Amino acid sequence: MILFTLLSLFALISAKTVLTPFGYRPAECVLELPSGSTVTPNGNELLIKMPATETHDEFTTSYIAPPQCGDDMEAIRRKNILRERDPNDTNGWLDYVGWYPPSGESNLKQFTSTYVVPNDPANNQGGQVLFYFIGMQDNDAPNAVNIIQPVLTWGNGYKQWYVKSWACCPSNITVSSPPIFGLKAGSTMQGVISRESDSTWKIDSIFNGQHTTLNAQVGDYIYNWADITLEVYTVNTCGDFAKGKAYFNDLSMQDSQGQNLNPSWQPTGPTLCGGSIASAGANSYFIEHTQA
Repeated sequence: MILFTLLSLFALISAKTVLTPFGYRPAECVLELPSGSTVTPNGNELLIKMPATETHDEFTTSYIAPPQCGDDMEAIRRKNILRERDPNDTNGWLDYVGWYPPSGESNLKQFTSTYVVPNDPANNQGGQVLFYFIGMQDNDAPNAVNIIQPVLTWGNGYKQWYVKSWACCPSNITVSSPPIFGLKAGSTMQGVISRESDSTWKIDSIFNGQHTTLNAQVGDYIYNWADITLEVYTVNTCGDFAKGKAYFNDLSMQDSQGQNLNPSWQPTGPTLCGGSIASAGANSYFIEHTQA
């Protein structure tokens, strides 16, 4: 209870914005919760079940979303779901592939991959932020924004690689699990998105036997679009990009009947600094910027 009270107090008194894989959001609309937490939207109230630890039993608390946390939902939907963007704005999704399953296969149940960490950026002391992830989105709801992602990150407060699990935006709140550090160029991590029950999705980022996990009880949302993405912010020179290739290997996707799916990924074209996303063979894609 003390941990969450402090998180809530910080959010409420802060007028700052926080960068997330869904863009900049007011700090009071972003929560980092202990690994294994379960979030459930209930109108403008976010119910949060905290896992048991050595110091306390499992308990449930809540966070009331401030009214302003709904103000940017339409902008997030347009940028992250409708894929609308200013062509002169380099912040946001850059290199990615996406796939809508055909009718009858729109009930995605699981999406997993093994990420291979690229080399550090040449400019490794810059202010750039690089988000690499697989993701699933519910693109049918006209107003709701529902995106779940295990994210490999460079920057955003740390001059190193780390992983977190993210969900946007139950009760208009962006939620993440804590970071796991220690990744280096060539390290591998596992990203897992899986439906655990009719109402609950698990987002799990795994490195060296450590899990940072978020459970999102988002009801009957049907995640009907999948992607593999590099999203960037404050990239000012080619040296701000990671060097070498970031791989997404062992890509695997199933529907609710347990059938393996074979996505027909639709890639973006060339981007900044020789950027591209391309197949690396069966069940593998890579992202690179050759001028980095």
